[in-house]
Amino acid sequence: MEEERQLEEEPQLQEEGLGEQGGSMEEEGLAQVVVRACVPKSGGGVRAVERRVWTLPAPSEDYGSFTWPAATALASLVCAHERCFASKSVVEIGAGSGLPGLCAAMAGASVVMSDAAHARDVLDRLRDAILANGLQRQCYVQGWTWGHPLPAELRKRPFDVLLSSDCFYENNDFEPILASLDMLFRLNPHMIAIISYHVRSSNRSIYGLLSRWHLKAVTLVPQYEAPASTFAEIQLIALCSHSCPPELLTHLLPHCHVTQDMVLPCGLAGAQ
Repeated sequence: MEEERQLEEEPQLQEEGLGEQGGSMEEEGLAQVVVRACVPKSGGGVRAVERRVWTLPAPSEDYGSFTWPAATALASLVCAHERCFASKSVVEIGAGSGLPGLCAAMAGASVVMSDAAHARDVLDRLRDAILANGLQRQCYVQGWTWGHPLPAELRKRPFDVLLSSDCFYENNDFEPILASLDMLFRLNPHMIAIISYHVRSSNRSIYGLLSRWHLKAVTLVPQYEAPASTFAEIQLIALCSHSCPPELLTHLLPHCHVTQDMVLPCGLAGAQ
């Protein structure tokens, strides 16, 4: 009971860091995103979890750094499993605004946040968001373009979890993204990839490609919906390699129902 009360009374992030320059977070161009989730209480029922995260909004034409609903849905899933992320090593690919990765770092994970190597503005905004949230000891930014060889920083670090939100948007990116996942799975065979994306059209499905890359996939359904939020058109899936023990997913996401209606051939032998 004492532990639960401490969790409920955990203070929210304060306006620090950039404020030392003499301006507030808003004056520095930052925006606060509120991420909500529900988790079960030890004695029954549920309690609300709310995390306030500073992000640096992108210019209107830079849709890759906008905080899309799929990012909020994935961040909510992370917040609902904060204790499970506390000691994990996490990589977020196509991070954009970095909301899911920032929430993982707030939970105590060590996080590498990556986006296209040529997108220097995006990478700089990620670094600013990390500083604004006081997470510079836990987060590292690494440029990496999908389909390109892994940078040394990603090759030398072991990862437990990969996060990706709404990266499956442009059809031409689907294959390079899965090639990038394959590189990381080969180095981290027990890694679990948690992916969220907005189902915009049945003609733009990734499922055929998952089969070609021999990925095992399951659908994730949160047991409790986040308060005052709807993610009806957001798909949450988990990908893992054939050698990954099934119980790892259960331990990482105990508050999710895992459905087997999307299980595809196992193993990561590369594209056929």
